[in-house]
Amino acid sequence: MKKIIHLFITVWLLLLTLCLLFVQGCSKDSITNTADIVDAPEIPPKSSFIIDFDSFPIARNTTETIKKSFLRSEMQSYKNWEWSAGNVLVWNTLLTVTLAVPVASFVESFNHDPKLQMDGTWIWPYSFIVFGQSYSAELHAKLDTEGIQWDMYITRQNVYDDFHWYTGRSNLFTTDGYWVLYKKPEDPVPILRIEWDRDMTNNSTNIKYINVIPDNPANGSYIYYSITDEIPYDAYYDIYLSESNNSTNIMWNRSTKEGRVNDVLHFENDAWHCWNTQLEDIECP
Repeated sequence: MKKIIHLFITVWLLLLTLCLLFVQGCSKDSITNTADIVDAPEIPPKSSFIIDFDSFPIARNTTETIKKSFLRSEMQSYKNWEWSAGNVLVWNTLLTVTLAVPVASFVESFNHDPKLQMDGTWIWPYSFIVFGQSYSAELHAKLDTEGIQWDMYITRQNVYDDFHWYTGRSNLFTTDGYWVLYKKPEDPVPILRIEWDRDMTNNSTNIKYINVIPDNPANGSYIYYSITDEIPYDAYYDIYLSESNNSTNIMWNRSTKEGRVNDVLHFENDAWHCWNTQLEDIECP
């Protein structure tokens, strides 16, 4: 009898421990009492969602630079940088215009605290504004044995409710994962897959945007961004267009803005084509 009682107590303690650890399958009181000691999962960094376009010299006075290029074409040109900037701008427009709402919702999530639910899901509820329009969002996170499942639901009052705008996965340490974004509530097709990983030692992230629109001629096209420790170019974009089966490789220095580009189809050779700190075409060193 003593052995049976001892076994019963052991099993009960084990179940209680599991309840405290995973906060699943427990009573409301158990969840309430343990919410303070169970940490919410860490949201993957902004760099897992947003490619850094600001470090590339497209942010300079592009109009003025191109104007100078025409006025001084006999003396100097900016064609190498212009071709690079044009390719980058296409993807930057996707981020800042087409995906403005989901991007804003993700950025805003870091300003709020999550709430623990009865089923063990963590939810970040909040509101945000894009182009003068108000939205409400709920970022959901659910832990399992393989990592963390992320889901974003966005509502625009009197327009749509709880649109599942993007979903994703990360490992438990949020050092790698992916996101899948959908186009819009009235046309909820997948539009973009984001694959990412990061190095915790130097706080750098590699990130890749992939076009996943079904039956789209550009399906499979991508832009990959990475930071390196090479000199003089410490960052690069690898841009691939599936329609032409062509790659544009761009490398630049994030501080000086000098860089180089390689594009066999555009330049009709496999050489690098460089620009200096003033974005002017130069012979590559």
